[in-house]
Amino acid sequence: VQTCALPIFTKLLEMKNVEVEIAALRLIGNWRLVSQVTQLAKAAGDGSTERVRATATQALRDIGKPATSALTKLSQSSDMATRKRSVIALTGLDPNLAAEPFYAALAETQDEQEALDFWRGILNMKNAGEVIAKQLPKNGISKFAAQAGLIAAKDAGRNEPDLIAALTPYAGTVMKAQELTPDRVTELIRLVENEGNPGRGE
Repeated sequence: VQTCALPIFTKLLEMKNVEVEIAALRLIGNWRLVSQVTQLAKAAGDGSTERVRATATQALRDIGKPATSALTKLSQSSDMATRKRSVIALTGLDPNLAAEPFYAALAETQDEQEALDFWRGILNMKNAGEVIAKQLPKNGISKFAAQAGLIAAKDAGRNEPDLIAALTPYAGTVMKAQELTPDRVTELIRLVENEGNPGRGE
């Protein structure tokens, strides 16, 4: 199938029709056409639209282990959106390979919602929390990043005790007044109720 499909998909991916290109990318992923990994990587990094790039990245993940090298390279892209998508996809294939690029991208993320979304994307992957906890950088992470991680670790009833234990020392509880938005106050109250220790005055 892969040999026969190669010319067809090459033509489809070269067409100037985004919908056709996206459909072709999905088929490549669904059929796990390893022969198309190079084409997918190109589309994931340089695709004409965000949808094309996201679909190509998902197709690489669908192909599986043969795509880990391509996703590892994409996780070092100069484009932050490409990096994060690739790190999340790589986490789904091999969390150990994804840990270092994850923390590198997280360190460069300045927006709170983006950091939270990034954590959530990572933690949606099987066993990711445990692996990410074990590979926490030796010099730790910022309070900002740790707080986002704690929130994500508690989302939707997730059970991430190792990750929560690893992040808590870096999260802190004292925040500047301007950081205490209503949503943040609510979240901190919830965290204290669930994780607080009365003996420490929490």
